[in-house]
Amino acid sequence: MFLYIYLFYFVTALVKGDCPKLFTGIGENCYYFSVDNDEQHTWEQSREFCKNLGDLQEVTTDLAVFDFSGQTASEEDELMQAIAKREDVNAVINDRDVWIGAKINNEGGPFRWVQSNKELSYLYSHWHPDRPSTSSTITDCLTVWVYANKYNHAHKRGYFSDAPCNSARHFVCQVFE
Repeated sequence: MFLYIYLFYFVTALVKGDCPKLFTGIGENCYYFSVDNDEQHTWEQSREFCKNLGDLQEVTTDLAVFDFSGQTASEEDELMQAIAKREDVNAVINDRDVWIGAKINNEGGPFRWVQSNKELSYLYSHWHPDRPSTSSTITDCLTVWVYANKYNHAHKRGYFSDAPCNSARHFVCQVFE
């Protein structure tokens, strides 16, 4: 009996850990990093790309979210570091940011995650100290901004930031069940 229970949990773990082709497993979720394929789009184009990529593989995908209901804090940190390590940041002047799945709606207001419509707290620990910007209504889509220490480029850190939605950037997609 014990052997059957063990095999059930082992097989379940294997199935849950499988990610579609082109996606990388982090924690219990699967992510697609456009930087791996040098793809850059506007926020809306990135979101459409993610959805189409999921349709091709018969899974539901969208821009990645950092939402505690579906991830642990350690998984969020691991995802932030995975984004930072993938970006080619060779100098402070070349800092980069990537689209993820939150934006401000047309009427203004707080950032909301695309999958859950939950509000993103401005008290969240991953916000860059100077963000979000309050100077422009055009700056209304969320990015993970990768910052390299100008004295130690191997030390990269990701922060939430905001950017104009119509600018082309790399992006991260996530599989949703």
